[in-house]
Amino acid sequence: MKPKNLTQSVYPEAMYGGYSRCDGSVEFQARVQSILPTHGTCLDIGCGRGVAFDDTGSSYRARLHDLRGPTRKVIGIDVDEVGVENPSLDEFRLLTLGKAWPIESASIDVAMARTVLEHVPNPHEFFAELHRVLKPGGMFAINTTNLLGYPGLISACIPNRFHTAVISRVQPGREDKDVFPTLYRCNTKWAIERAARRAGFDVAVYGWTSEPNYFAFSSVLFRIGAIAHRLIPSSLGPALFAFGQRPH
Repeated sequence: MKPKNLTQSVYPEAMYGGYSRCDGSVEFQARVQSILPTHGTCLDIGCGRGVAFDDTGSSYRARLHDLRGPTRKVIGIDVDEVGVENPSLDEFRLLTLGKAWPIESASIDVAMARTVLEHVPNPHEFFAELHRVLKPGGMFAINTTNLLGYPGLISACIPNRFHTAVISRVQPGREDKDVFPTLYRCNTKWAIERAARRAGFDVAVYGWTSEPNYFAFSSVLFRIGAIAHRLIPSSLGPALFAFGQRPH
């Protein structure tokens, strides 16, 4: 079997299943799937229109992103009405910044937020609302940028007005309307732990270093990045995964 793309050339195992051994999306979503209830309600915070920015063509990865089930409902909330286009939701509700989430208290079994926390203006309110909507024993899963990782540091140094131009260069498949201002007000392992515990959660946070996809525009840089990524300590990984529970 011959590699079909750059990822498969650097990570040959990706030819078998469509994902590499360090695929952050698979790592995060597999753990999310493991905590889903058989019966219940899940909340997708900042659900967007449900577009995945990858070209792996892996049906396994696609299934991991779908939280729905025969006896499980998925509600999505977002400040943008494009959420109505999200095909992996059972229901969409429009979120208004500065107001309580349009979700009933203690009604959610599992809440998930992917690439959302870096855009949140008030992390204290975010975790307070998260605690309010989760049932006792309910869990949350957060996938966000690590401010101490190199993508986070670079992004934080670039004014938001230039983010669209930069991202269009390193992620050609991403549309301008899917680029949002970043604030990074709760984007270190310690900041997330502190904010979550202050809101009343038990929490575990860890860093993750996946493929150097920000260098996918250059075969040379991608290969150099793959070597460098092996040396990055967990605390400086480009991504942070946080999983927590509201105690019973």
